[in-house]
Amino acid sequence: MNLISLNFKNNFKNIEQIEKLRLFLVLLYVFFLPYNLFYTTIIFITLFVLTLIDLSKEKIKTIPKQVWIFQLIYFIAVLFYNLSIDRTEANYILERQLVILLFPLILPLSIKINQVNINLILITLTLTCVLSILYLFFYLFYLILFELKLPLIKTISSGYFFNHGFSKPISIHASYFSLYISLSILYSVQILNTLKVFFNKILMLSIIIILYLGLFFLASRNSIICVFIILLFIFPFFRIYNKKKYLLISILFFVLSFIIIFNITYFKNRFSGELISDIKPLNNKEYVNYSYTEPRIERWRCAFDLIKKSPLIGYGTGDEVTMLKTEYSKKGLFISYLENFNAHNQYISYLIKCGIIGFVLFLFSFFYFLYLAIKDKNFIYLSFLIILLIGFYTENILDSNKGIVFFAFFNTLFGYMSIYNLNNKRV
Repeated sequence: MNLISLNFKNNFKNIEQIEKLRLFLVLLYVFFLPYNLFYTTIIFITLFVLTLIDLSKEKIKTIPKQVWIFQLIYFIAVLFYNLSIDRTEANYILERQLVILLFPLILPLSIKINQVNINLILITLTLTCVLSILYLFFYLFYLILFELKLPLIKTISSGYFFNHGFSKPISIHASYFSLYISLSILYSVQILNTLKVFFNKILMLSIIIILYLGLFFLASRNSIICVFIILLFIFPFFRIYNKKKYLLISILFFVLSFIIIFNITYFKNRFSGELISDIKPLNNKEYVNYSYTEPRIERWRCAFDLIKKSPLIGYGTGDEVTMLKTEYSKKGLFISYLENFNAHNQYISYLIKCGIIGFVLFLFSFFYFLYLAIKDKNFIYLSFLIILLIGFYTENILDSNKGIVFFAFFNTLFGYMSIYNLNNKRV
């Protein structure tokens, strides 16, 4: 009897150690999100293998019944696969989106999805974003002052070292890095709201300032506008200590931000001139500045011409760029043609690839996620979804590795947490 008891204790300890190791791997996965895909792929495979070690019926029961909704984006791609002419691209999309199928299964089997672990994950995300931004600033200052030996302020103000020029040293697209930073900022503000010790407040405020500086240098219009909207109009509806003080400080901070934006030439052009030209249609005799890509709205016009021809079922999972290029050539958008540009709008992208049927399924999944976040009164989950829904306006986030992982990983975590919370409330 004692021997059986001892074996049980040893097995239990082994299981505990494996669970801790899996949690460590999940945190490591999050830490390497801004960096090369190679690291996260190796960590994901290791996590997958370790998850299978102690797989049991009890663990499988922890997967919510709504799991299929969290995988729906992947099923849409599979459903419209057979319509594709470009099967190579369709296969590539299915391969990239595979984590949308796997994360809703693997995460609840590998770690306990609770508030403690989610906080650890978000702290890790914030830490890696802060360290990445500090490294990028160090690299920027070193390059300008010691290698190029140029005046710092004047060189930075030129605009070259903003946006993709800022994120280039760690090889990540500025828009997707902005998604990670935006989520980190919102989480940090939420934590700052709960702190009472003065030193801790100063430390958290310093972290928020670093994140804000990084976000501004990345110059992602969507992310900056999105963070402003959430902090000014969404966060005040949640529990805020000294709401008047928060709103006053926030408004002053945002006013200062806008003053800076419109006093730096690069930002002024990006947030006014470029933004207007991007959504302003070209007239027949209007001059096109071929130093830049054609206005985004011209690509959207091409997209809507395609959608009209096959509105119900679209053209297939892999045929967005192939079909758009036929319209680009007709309209003389040769830069978009040569660069193989997609629609740069996730909503339009689904209408092209999957028609109204796929688009309705896509919207259904996000309406459900919004329902969970609002019903659970989960500020971080709601903010995460708003970041995505606004980001979809100018980027095909669910067609890029960094965007797909951002959606699949955090949507599973936040969504499942809300499901568990709501189930507990019902009980």
